[in-house]
Amino acid sequence: MFETQVFFNQKKGKSSSLINRLNEVIDKRKKYGLYIASCYLPDEKGLSKLVEFVKELMNDIKIYEVNFYIDARQVVKLSTPIIETKLLKPLARLFGDEQVSFHVVESENLFHTKALALIDNFDEPNGALFVGSSNFTSAGLFANKGGNHETGMLSSNLNDIYNFIESLQELPVCLLQDFSAYKLDSYTFQYSLVSQGRFVHKWQQTLQQYFAIRYELTEQGRREIGSEQLKSMGFDIDAETISKQFLQFDSFVDSAEAEELKNLRRKGIETYLGHWVPKSMIQVTKNNADLNKFYQWLEDSVRMQLARKEHEIFEQYQLLLEQGIIKPTSKKASMVFEDRLAKLRKDLDENDGHKLRRFLNKFEIFDLPYDFSCKSEIKDLYDILVESSQAAIRKKEAMKRINQAIEEKNPDLINDWIEE
Repeated sequence: MFETQVFFNQKKGKSSSLINRLNEVIDKRKKYGLYIASCYLPDEKGLSKLVEFVKELMNDIKIYEVNFYIDARQVVKLSTPIIETKLLKPLARLFGDEQVSFHVVESENLFHTKALALIDNFDEPNGALFVGSSNFTSAGLFANKGGNHETGMLSSNLNDIYNFIESLQELPVCLLQDFSAYKLDSYTFQYSLVSQGRFVHKWQQTLQQYFAIRYELTEQGRREIGSEQLKSMGFDIDAETISKQFLQFDSFVDSAEAEELKNLRRKGIETYLGHWVPKSMIQVTKNNADLNKFYQWLEDSVRMQLARKEHEIFEQYQLLLEQGIIKPTSKKASMVFEDRLAKLRKDLDENDGHKLRRFLNKFEIFDLPYDFSCKSEIKDLYDILVESSQAAIRKKEAMKRINQAIEEKNPDLINDWIEE
């Protein structure tokens, strides 16, 4: 009987490899309890991969119960309702409610374990323990391509297995159904409440700025930063560079998506990051037809203006170069503009036009940019949201949701809210 097996720096097919190894060493006649410990879980869409992983294990291994041990910060990030709906309910249909347990590890320090154990506690105990570098996530254990290189060790030593399970049972944990009963003054409550929303932010960069021509100053040029010549030529001056917006763009017709974002922003609570809006209120329909029209309009506009402006741009470049104010560059204006267009085209083809949408809609939506360790920033945001919600005479729906979550000590109510 084997004691340990190690697989090194595997990049893809990690979950299949683990299942194959377990099938080779587990006694198929026995029934096992499954323990999964991880710092992180997949996102909402990826939780089905974890369910499928358990199902694949069950193809050849008899499993009668599943026990999860997951760090509290990940539970806060995903939210209790999502974990229950996307992970626990599908597993409960396989095992029964009583045979699926989810333990939240509540510690000031990160629960950074990544491990899986199978144990049969009946006659002639048998089992296996896998300890590795992979979290049970889409980018970790379940990555098919572009995943991290991961190393893991599989052991059949019963002392190792029992010691691991005992160490889990000694952790400061609570069951998931009890985790929503936060203390209002706890940092976990504050982080969870702020995490229930996303931010609608007004995008500041203009197309003129994006297509600006920039030159690097020489030592002499840096000494002449205050000269009127550069200002009179229309250049914006920084410490090391100068830039000029040669191209001008008329306003493109507002898209339906832009109107939705404007309306959504009005419903939010103003913060220094943008307007905070509960996730369940964000129902913006992406309009790719408008986005493609916008790109075509932009491409045509850039090339038409380049035909008129290229000589002027070259003359100013030559003048500043002869005066020793700027360093030479091998890129002509046409190359600069084409490169910028190419980046937007690539963004449209490969990234759903994320950057292009900013220019079209003049707004963007983004998630909370702070993790659990950013206490000062989280507390500031929490105070802004609570003070605004409690002080407003005419309360927006987002404010009502926050007030109810505080009253009932349950941040999850923000996205599971029913107006009375």
